[in-house]
Amino acid sequence: MLWIALHLPCLPLEVFPDLPSPSAIVGHERVIVADRAAVSAGVVAGRRLAEARALLPDLAVLERAVEREQAALRRLACWAGSFTSEVCCLPPSMLLLEVAASLRLFGGAAKLFAGVVAGCTAQGHLPQAALAPTPLAAQWLAIGGGDQGCRTLAELPHRLGRLPLSVLALAAADEARLVSFGARSLADLLRWPRAGLARRFGPGLVSDLARALGELPDPRQRFVFPELFVERLELPMRVEQAPALGRAARRLIDALCGWLAARAGGISECAFEFGHESGARQRPATVLALGFSGTTRDAERISRVLGERLQRLHLPAAVECIGLRAGAPA
Repeated sequence: MLWIALHLPCLPLEVFPDLPSPSAIVGHERVIVADRAAVSAGVVAGRRLAEARALLPDLAVLERAVEREQAALRRLACWAGSFTSEVCCLPPSMLLLEVAASLRLFGGAAKLFAGVVAGCTAQGHLPQAALAPTPLAAQWLAIGGGDQGCRTLAELPHRLGRLPLSVLALAAADEARLVSFGARSLADLLRWPRAGLARRFGPGLVSDLARALGELPDPRQRFVFPELFVERLELPMRVEQAPALGRAARRLIDALCGWLAARAGGISECAFEFGHESGARQRPATVLALGFSGTTRDAERISRVLGERLQRLHLPAAVECIGLRAGAPA
């Protein structure tokens, strides 16, 4: 097996594309994640909201929207179907792709890895990505900052050994105990006798190390691709001219085609819904149905047909979000 992990540390921010900078997402009066401008001013994860506002009085703040994050993660899982149908969705911010069977189709591990990262970025996310022969190793490497070169089990002790203890997500007390015993990285843990680790910290830590190294099996539940495709995308700014919607709509089209690839089918029709700005004169969404001669899951073809239709479409009001619906694939 070979796994690509996509860790999305900025997902709570990315689901609010229209949030002005500097900005931060908070929960329980503490900063969860902040944008680059806010971080440069000292607004970092874990800081109290009152302290953050003292540093940046003009800081834009929103409460975390877990439902939006999980919807974005599910949409990204559909998109990943273009690379493999073996996708695992790990809330709150991780995707795993088992890609061993896809290497030949995409020209090898390096090209496949680069394509996945580029595609995830085009979907509006900034991933920390890693590739490894076990799923847990890929997760840890991605959380630790990314490491695309690990392809064999023999490399894992060296690659994992460079990671900090924080990738293990241990309880604060357990991590502090490890530090008190002289541990600073996973390399220290890997040198220690497993029996001693189990006595002091329980069997869970030892089992995790064994699963990451491929010494124990690590079965993962696969993402179930939905029967119907129904997705929605918030726009970073209001759009008043229909042709300008094509670029944002392409993200939904790519997710649709990933879903179709995983379902091994195509569509002969789909429908876009353009949601208009809210206010006193709220208008119903503008619906644009597309039909194709024969079934397709060609993103370029769908985008071309949409572009032609958008050139002739009049919008009654500015658009704030785009939806895309498609029935069961044929």
